[in-house]
Amino acid sequence: LIGDLKKAAALLAISQVHTMRPSKTAAYAMLSRAYLSMNKYTEAGLYADSALQLNSQLLDYNDVNAAAANPFPSYTGEVLFNLTMANPIIMDEPAAVIVDELYQQYNADDLRKKVFFKNVGPGQYSFKGNYSGSIALFAGPAVDEMYLNRAESYARNNKLPEALNDLNKLMVKRWDKTKVFPMYASTDQATVLNWILAERTKELLMRGIRWSDLKRLNKLGYNITVSRKYNSGQRSLAPNDPRYAMPLPRTVIELTGMVQNP
Repeated sequence: LIGDLKKAAALLAISQVHTMRPSKTAAYAMLSRAYLSMNKYTEAGLYADSALQLNSQLLDYNDVNAAAANPFPSYTGEVLFNLTMANPIIMDEPAAVIVDELYQQYNADDLRKKVFFKNVGPGQYSFKGNYSGSIALFAGPAVDEMYLNRAESYARNNKLPEALNDLNKLMVKRWDKTKVFPMYASTDQATVLNWILAERTKELLMRGIRWSDLKRLNKLGYNITVSRKYNSGQRSLAPNDPRYAMPLPRTVIELTGMVQNP
């Protein structure tokens, strides 16, 4: 994967006439995502920086119509390459209710609380903030992800002023401009990292990234257990559980003799 992306980055044009077409910027962004999933922070940061050198334009959410059914127009804004995921029925907007624990993490002056979510019942909210401009879940690389990738890389390499600069640059564009944004400031590495990871969770939800984030963070000992209640039942996914790896298709096993994932 890394080899293919590097070859693509060397061959592609810097930009394209449309985000449906791959570009050098998008290849750099996907390299950053791939390296971050491997916990290779320096490389992830370098490729995020390469992408941002070519496109660093963030959307100001003050200019977004929070009341719209689809607040973001298709193919534009922070999108570096347009990719979407097929929505299973359980993930449709009316059905997939955001857990209250996450919803309550957004400050009242954080515009994402209005732009990303719509009320679907008493105290219940679903996600509507797809960069696809429709109900299709956006899964491509985007400018905001690159800022967060580079910020985490800086923080893990103890370059805290640079990390905070990236984080604050993103957050100012997400804050109600009529209110003063409380700039993140700290000289403690763990504190800065926790801020970046918290904002990453709130910024990049429903993009297909959280799964790899959970896996890589649990490899580092974050011990994140995912639990969900449904009717009277509850299910949990423990850190480093074998169920983080999908079963191999039967045809692959028959053709190759590979051992099924445990």
